[in-house]
Amino acid sequence: MAPGLYVQVADGLVTVTNPGGAQQFSAGQFGFNSSFAVPPVVIPQNPGLLFTPPPLIAAIPPKAPTAPIPLPIAPILTLPSPDIIVIPLPPKETKPPVTPTEPPLVLSNGVDYYMMNWGSDGLANLGIGAGVFNSANALTKFTGTTVPFNVVSGVTATDTGALEDLGWGRWTAGTVADHGVTFDLSTWSAGMPYVIGRPTLDANLPVSGTMTYALAGATKAIDMATGAVGTLSGNLSIAFQNAQYAVTPNLNIAMSAGPTYVTGAGSTTVGPDGARATFSTMTQNVTGGACAGGCQFSTQGVLTGAAANNAGIVYSLMGPDVRVVGAAGFKR
Repeated sequence: MAPGLYVQVADGLVTVTNPGGAQQFSAGQFGFNSSFAVPPVVIPQNPGLLFTPPPLIAAIPPKAPTAPIPLPIAPILTLPSPDIIVIPLPPKETKPPVTPTEPPLVLSNGVDYYMMNWGSDGLANLGIGAGVFNSANALTKFTGTTVPFNVVSGVTATDTGALEDLGWGRWTAGTVADHGVTFDLSTWSAGMPYVIGRPTLDANLPVSGTMTYALAGATKAIDMATGAVGTLSGNLSIAFQNAQYAVTPNLNIAMSAGPTYVTGAGSTTVGPDGARATFSTMTQNVTGGACAGGCQFSTQGVLTGAAANNAGIVYSLMGPDVRVVGAAGFKR
């Protein structure tokens, strides 16, 4: 016999446990464990154990198997079905979807703005200067460094709008000095329409393609002679070719008590190096009213944004029966 621990079970159950594991032995089984480091195992037969149980244990007869005691079966009771009461839930409150809104755009005060207006000498590009704006994006002050122009007393602006670094509106009151001459804007029937913006850098202007700029906002179109008011609609089409581009004003000017004027392609003059995003246009391709006898539509404008995303113009429409001016902003 190999050295180790041997187990024989005469009756009941025996469990042998050591650090290596545990094993349960039932009556009539034999077991062996060779070391504390390995679990005990069952061996198929008596390996040769000579074990005589004490007389007291040997005299105990084996227990006869006992039949299980039957448990009483509880009677099954059939209960009447309860009345079902349905309590309707209150209607679910529905809330309209919340549409996220972008924070309001506010033009920043500072330098490097270009301003175009209808002023003392007609349509003009006042060049570079410093602009000051209020919370409604109205231009309240401009001091030109290219052309002598400045606000003398507080101006009132209406019809204002903005796109990124482009703003437009119409001054209807206040005093300005243009080329050293002071003007009271409250005496001008059409006010002073303007656009102001930081031009797109020359290197960032598109070099090819024709792009459409949709109308984003505009001042009233006002006839300086009669005071009649109209509405501007339409778009700008700009064809880029290397460092040049052509602006086509596809615009309608509908006068509330008069005709609608329609403008088309003409000529474009691009600004100098360093300000190639500024431009002027002129076209006699105008229909409506008495324009069969000759009308001229002119603009001063600026492209703004990282890649000329926006365009602003001040315009005039002059003809036998019309002298309308205004300003507008466009976005592609």
